Amino acid sequence: MNERDKYSIVYQRNRGYGKTNHGSHIAEYVRGLGAESLCDVGCGRGGFCKSLLGYVKYIYGVDIASKPTGSGVWWTDSYADNLLLADKSIDYITSFDMLEHLPPDNIDNVLDEFVRVARVGLIFSICYRASSGTCDGQPLHLTVQPESWWLDKLVKYGNVRKIHTYLSVDLECNKQ
Repeated sequence: MNERDKYSIVYQRNRGYGKTNHGSHIAEYVRGLGAESLCDVGCGRGGFCKSLLGYVKYIYGVDIASKPTGSGVWWTDSYADNLLLADKSIDYITSFDMLEHLPPDNIDNVLDEFVRVARVGLIFSICYRASSGTCDGQPLHLTVQPESWWLDKLVKYGNVRKIHTYLSVDLECNKQ
């Protein structure tokens, strides 16, 4: 079963799945960044995107199995490693509790894609433990690694900071 099919099943079986706003504790910080554009990858039903309405002019939600409801959010049906957005077209890419759902051999491709699209920075929350849920016996968290493993991945893209439990990557330091 591919990942899109797996998560389509998860969303159908559990109407509450994807409604949790894992970015809620950093939303105020993000609102204060003055970003004109933001793309939330793995946005679920769009809770974080909606929390930025009125603060960020262009908000994009990306999820392989869910479409955010409501107005003000542009939704794109694409995979994290192939965002349908132009190079350096978005100020910030956010992704909350999504990266651990990817296969380990796809993590670098996804991070490279985020850096291709983002102009200013990346903001993540990552779960470092196995998921308690499964889909037809398949685990939901495919890349379960400690924070130090993720930091080693992220540091090559720029300055990494911890903001509460979130990881922020400042891409500005990569400009030539």
